[in-house]
Amino acid sequence: MEKNLNANEFVKDDCTCLPLSVIYGLDSPDDTVHGFNTLFGDFIERHAPLKRMKVTRPPAPWMNSDQIRELQAEREKLGCEAHEKNTYDSWNAFREVRNKIKSIINI
Repeated sequence: MEKNLNANEFVKDDCTCLPLSVIYGLDSPDDTVHGFNTLFGDFIERHAPLKRMKVTRPPAPWMNSDQIRELQAEREKLGCEAHEKNTYDSWNAFREVRNKIKSIINI
């Protein structure tokens, strides 16, 4: 994950300590590539491990609309405001945007 990656530790501490001289000692180009991939793969896995996740269904193609994305962002903002203020007007504004998103999706 990039958000947990410490760039200084990545470049200065560990990247400079990789034993690349082992790779130069290999005779076969296939062995050299395999050695480099193994060495660098372990290095990357240590600093930015892959996070495996199961996708239950493919993303909906109709959700790629910019209008829907903008309305979703507005809905999230209004939802936070409605929870903070807890007034009729704030909840009504939230419901209007939520219903507008649903009507656009169902078209």
